Amino acid sequence: MQPTYEIIGTDNRAHGPEDAAAVCRWIREGRASHRTMARRTGEETWRPLATFPEWTGPLRGQPLPPSQPPRATGMAVACLVLGIVSLVFFPLGLVLGVPAVICGHVAWGAIRAEPKLLGGKGLVVAGLITGYLGIVVGALSLLGAVVMAVSIYLGFR
Repeated sequence: MQPTYEIIGTDNRAHGPEDAAAVCRWIREGRASHRTMARRTGEETWRPLATFPEWTGPLRGQPLPPSQPPRATGMAVACLVLGIVSLVFFPLGLVLGVPAVICGHVAWGAIRAEPKLLGGKGLVVAGLITGYLGIVVGALSLLGAVVMAVSIYLGFR
Protein backbone atom coordinates (compact mmCIF):
# COMPACT_ATOMS: atom_id res chain seq x y z
CA MET A 1 0.00 0.00 0.00
CA GLN A 2 1.38 3.38 -1.03
CA PRO A 3 1.76 6.00 1.70
CA THR A 4 -0.44 9.08 1.55
CA TYR A 5 0.46 12.57 2.69
CA GLU A 6 -1.25 15.54 4.22
CA ILE A 7 0.08 18.91 3.10
CA ILE A 8 -0.44 22.43 4.38
CA GLY A 9 -1.28 24.54 1.36
CA THR A 10 -0.71 28.22 0.72
CA ASP A 11 -4.11 28.84 2.29
CA ASN A 12 -2.66 27.53 5.61
CA ARG A 13 -5.09 24.61 5.65
CA ALA A 14 -4.32 20.91 5.65
CA HIS A 15 -5.08 19.11 2.39
CA GLY A 16 -5.17 15.40 1.88
CA PRO A 17 -4.61 12.62 2.24
CA GLU A 18 -2.87 12.87 -1.15
CA ASP A 19 -0.97 10.13 -2.93
CA ALA A 20 2.58 10.51 -4.23
CA ALA A 21 1.41 11.48 -7.73
CA ALA A 22 -0.65 14.36 -6.34
CA VAL A 23 2.28 15.62 -4.26
CA CYS A 24 4.53 15.49 -7.35
CA ARG A 25 1.91 17.47 -9.25
CA TRP A 26 1.84 20.07 -6.46
CA ILE A 27 5.63 20.38 -6.67
CA ARG A 28 5.59 20.75 -10.49
CA GLU A 29 2.84 23.38 -10.28
CA GLY A 30 4.75 25.35 -7.64
CA ARG A 31 2.08 24.77 -5.01
CA ALA A 32 4.58 22.88 -2.81
CA SER A 33 8.24 23.66 -2.18
CA HIS A 34 11.10 22.73 0.12
CA ARG A 35 9.46 24.47 3.07
CA THR A 36 5.92 23.21 2.55
CA MET A 37 4.86 21.48 5.76
CA ALA A 38 3.69 17.90 5.32
CA ARG A 39 3.27 14.63 7.16
CA ARG A 40 2.55 11.06 6.26
CA THR A 41 -1.03 10.18 7.02
CA GLY A 42 -1.17 8.84 10.55
CA GLU A 43 1.97 10.64 11.77
CA GLU A 44 1.76 13.26 14.48
CA THR A 45 4.39 15.82 13.51
CA TRP A 46 4.47 18.17 10.56
CA ARG A 47 7.83 18.79 8.91
CA PRO A 48 9.16 20.47 5.76
CA LEU A 49 8.71 18.50 2.57
CA ALA A 50 12.48 18.62 1.94
CA THR A 51 13.08 16.43 5.00
CA PHE A 52 11.31 13.48 3.37
CA PRO A 53 13.85 11.36 1.48
CA GLU A 54 11.26 10.41 -1.16
CA TRP A 55 10.85 14.06 -2.22
CA THR A 56 14.50 15.05 -2.66
CA GLY A 57 14.37 14.05 -6.34
CA PRO A 58 11.23 15.98 -7.32
CA LEU A 59 12.34 19.01 -5.30
CA ARG A 60 15.83 19.02 -6.85
CA GLY A 61 14.78 21.15 -9.81
CA GLN A 62 12.84 23.63 -7.69
CA PRO A 63 14.57 26.82 -6.60
CA LEU A 64 15.04 27.26 -2.90
CA PRO A 65 12.63 29.83 -1.49
CA PRO A 66 14.32 32.96 -0.14
CA SER A 67 15.09 32.69 3.53
CA GLN A 68 13.78 35.19 6.01
CA PRO A 69 16.40 37.33 7.71
CA PRO A 70 16.61 36.75 11.45
CA ARG A 71 14.55 39.07 13.62
CA ALA A 72 16.34 41.83 15.48
CA THR A 73 16.80 41.07 19.14
CA GLY A 74 15.01 43.30 21.63
CA MET A 75 18.29 44.30 23.24
CA ALA A 76 19.50 45.67 19.88
CA VAL A 77 16.39 47.82 19.60
CA ALA A 78 16.74 48.98 23.22
CA CYS A 79 20.39 49.84 22.58
CA LEU A 80 19.52 52.01 19.59
CA VAL A 81 16.60 53.75 21.32
CA LEU A 82 18.63 54.52 24.45
CA GLY A 83 21.57 55.70 22.34
CA ILE A 84 19.43 58.11 20.32
CA VAL A 85 17.66 59.45 23.40
CA SER A 86 21.03 59.96 25.12
CA LEU A 87 22.09 62.18 22.23
CA VAL A 88 18.83 64.08 21.88
CA PHE A 89 18.59 64.82 25.60
CA PHE A 90 22.32 65.39 26.00
CA PRO A 91 22.29 66.40 29.67
CA LEU A 92 21.01 62.88 30.35
CA GLY A 93 23.72 61.33 28.18
CA LEU A 94 25.53 59.81 31.11
CA VAL A 95 22.33 58.36 32.53
CA LEU A 96 21.02 56.90 29.26
CA GLY A 97 24.27 56.34 27.37
CA VAL A 98 25.64 53.79 29.82
CA PRO A 99 22.57 51.49 29.61
CA ALA A 100 22.69 51.87 25.81
CA VAL A 101 26.28 50.65 25.77
CA ILE A 102 25.51 47.79 28.16
CA CYS A 103 22.49 46.68 26.10
CA GLY A 104 24.59 46.96 22.95
CA HIS A 105 27.35 44.70 24.22
CA VAL A 106 24.86 42.15 25.58
CA ALA A 107 23.00 42.14 22.24
CA TRP A 108 26.26 41.86 20.29
CA GLY A 109 27.24 38.79 22.33
CA ALA A 110 23.84 37.19 21.82
CA ILE A 111 23.93 37.82 18.07
CA ARG A 112 27.43 36.36 17.81
CA ALA A 113 26.33 33.29 19.78
CA GLU A 114 23.32 32.55 17.53
CA PRO A 115 23.63 34.49 14.24
CA LYS A 116 21.00 32.40 12.43
CA LEU A 117 18.34 33.10 15.05
CA LEU A 118 19.10 36.67 16.12
CA GLY A 119 19.66 39.69 13.93
CA GLY A 120 20.13 43.40 14.42
CA LYS A 121 23.88 43.92 14.03
CA GLY A 122 23.28 47.27 12.35
CA LEU A 123 21.01 48.39 15.17
CA VAL A 124 23.64 47.38 17.73
CA VAL A 125 26.42 49.24 15.92
CA ALA A 126 24.30 52.38 15.60
CA GLY A 127 23.19 52.07 19.23
CA LEU A 128 26.76 51.66 20.47
CA ILE A 129 27.96 54.66 18.47
CA THR A 130 25.12 56.88 19.69
CA GLY A 131 25.47 55.52 23.23
CA TYR A 132 29.19 56.28 23.41
CA LEU A 133 28.61 59.70 21.83
CA GLY A 134 25.82 60.33 24.34
CA ILE A 135 28.22 59.52 27.19
CA VAL A 136 30.86 61.90 25.80
CA VAL A 137 28.38 64.71 25.12
CA GLY A 138 26.75 64.17 28.53
CA ALA A 139 30.12 64.29 30.28
CA LEU A 140 31.13 67.44 28.38
CA SER A 141 27.83 69.14 29.17
CA LEU A 142 28.19 68.19 32.86
CA LEU A 143 31.76 69.50 32.86
CA GLY A 144 30.60 72.71 31.17
CA ALA A 145 27.84 73.17 33.73
CA VAL A 146 30.30 72.69 36.60
CA VAL A 147 32.80 75.13 35.08
CA MET A 148 30.05 77.68 34.50
CA ALA A 149 28.70 77.28 38.05
CA VAL A 150 32.16 77.68 39.54
CA SER A 151 32.94 80.71 37.40
CA ILE A 152 29.64 82.34 38.36
CA TYR A 153 30.22 81.56 42.01
CA LEU A 154 33.77 82.97 41.95
CA GLY A 155 32.70 85.94 39.81
CA PHE A 156 30.22 87.19 42.38
CA ARG A 157 32.71 87.29 45.26
